[in-house]
Amino acid sequence: MKTHMYGKAVNFYIEQAKKLPSLRKDLVDLLIRLKNFDKAEAILKTACAGTVSSSDSNELIDRCQLLLLLAKVQEQLGNSTGALKSLTDAKEMQSKVLKRLHVSSVFNSFYRIII
Repeated sequence: MKTHMYGKAVNFYIEQAKKLPSLRKDLVDLLIRLKNFDKAEAILKTACAGTVSSSDSNELIDRCQLLLLLAKVQEQLGNSTGALKSLTDAKEMQSKVLKRLHVSSVFNSFYRIII
């Protein structure tokens, strides 16, 4: 008979996510599968609390993914107003990313024409 040690996996992810913030998404996915929405919400709220540099597209994309996960968790918890705010914030992040990518592609096209 196999036993699954989800508690150890969660503790491992929590410790590793402190060192590597890119693991937060995996940690939250695990917590969602375990239906531990309160802990997932707390992790996502702290991850989304800081400011994001608008010059780094990858950071904006990561924050957008975290906001979408936060909305999913808040919906599961019955917090529809919080989920709506998270979705609105994610939409704003997506528009920033799209504007940034559009500007950089226009610049690259212009640069190729000049050369």
